[in-house]
Amino acid sequence: MQTISLETLIGRHDSVASDLFDKRREIIDLSDACLHAAIAPSDPGGISRGLRWALALRMARLHSIDELVDVLETSEPEHETSGILGSIAVGWEATGADVRTSAIVAHADMLANEPRSATKQCIVKLIEAGVEQADIVRLSEFVGVLSYYMRVVAGVKLLTGRA
Repeated sequence: MQTISLETLIGRHDSVASDLFDKRREIIDLSDACLHAAIAPSDPGGISRGLRWALALRMARLHSIDELVDVLETSEPEHETSGILGSIAVGWEATGADVRTSAIVAHADMLANEPRSATKQCIVKLIEAGVEQADIVRLSEFVGVLSYYMRVVAGVKLLTGRA
């Protein structure tokens, strides 16, 4: 998967964006590293890189972060693509997915769209679907990092008058 960076996604279209990248270089670099670790970790645990890619693309589409959609569409994982992951990535139902994958997708959708509705029962549903507790933490971290990153992209676009 190609490296994704805020600077590439947003660009230095004007002095506001250029100043941001110059003055906040460390936080920009750390944000990029967090996103990369979330999408393509060295140890993905029970949430494969392919599923992470599909969920990231799904979330970017849902939140209309077109720059991230474009990058993710051209960086499909080298191994692990399937019709199910493609369906997830475009925002369709995970038809044909196993119970575990369907539960992961539903939970990621809920966290991305209505995080305040998360309850203990949501975690129980994941466990009942066979998702290990460590993977529940991984999924929550993944959605949190991606949500943060997309908000940064949207915020800088707003600041630079391109929203």
